[in-house]
Amino acid sequence: MDKGIAFRCMPRLILPCLFLYIVNGQTYTDMSNLYTDIFTSHQKSFIPNSDFSTALNVTLKLYLLAIVRFDEVDETVDVSTGIKLTWADAGLNWNPSSYGNAEFIIVRHTDVWTPKFVLVNSVETYEPIGKDYDVFVTIYYNGSVSIANGDVMSAKCTANVYKFPFDSQTCDLNFVVWGISANNINLIADSYPVGLSFYTPNSDWSPESSTGETLLWNGYSNFKRTFTVKRAPLYYNIVVACPTILFSLLRSKTKNEQSFQILWIKDTMETAIISYTTSV
Repeated sequence: MDKGIAFRCMPRLILPCLFLYIVNGQTYTDMSNLYTDIFTSHQKSFIPNSDFSTALNVTLKLYLLAIVRFDEVDETVDVSTGIKLTWADAGLNWNPSSYGNAEFIIVRHTDVWTPKFVLVNSVETYEPIGKDYDVFVTIYYNGSVSIANGDVMSAKCTANVYKFPFDSQTCDLNFVVWGISANNINLIADSYPVGLSFYTPNSDWSPESSTGETLLWNGYSNFKRTFTVKRAPLYYNIVVACPTILFSLLRSKTKNEQSFQILWIKDTMETAIISYTTSV
């Protein structure tokens, strides 16, 4: 399978694992009646806030699934990212005892209102994240709604190759609910805003640190994820440093030149080792 296709399929395969449910023995009739009763008069065309004098709180958590690519020339980073969102829908609640003690129901995301997240520093598109995925939402009896979505995202990231190939790169992913201001939707970072439980290692880059915070940006409630990745230098040492050293030795004509080259190589390698150890 093509590597790009595999990474794009990854969120669809992994994200359902973000939820773990306990079945309480409801019958098909119980769930059918529950679905009919809560959706008969349900409105999904507007924000389901119980009090429109305040913003609807949406709690957000990101999962780093994979580092797909970092391009130093274009200064872009591609990451496979999962997003878990939770909010309260004022129009969805019920008494579990009336439906076989059913405390939740899983339905298609098109049945309810969902926030449309956009990566604002994207280099490809400003369409809602995961818009082409047929995902599900979990609705709890108290009106709490959760959805897990994601995609392979390409974002602008300024490169710093001063310590190449022992460098680390720090990038940001900025998310907003496009078209809805902070007066209507307030993003809240989860107590553990960034997760690595589904991360797939990359041979070229490894995650060093990752943080998540919410802030106000141009009138929008913005979730900002900052992460640092470290380059694995072994490949570049083999394909760049070693051939350069051997070529330099072969071009030396006298013993003095060879001695000088050996000393130069020794100093260069020591400098590289010091640079590597100080960057770890």
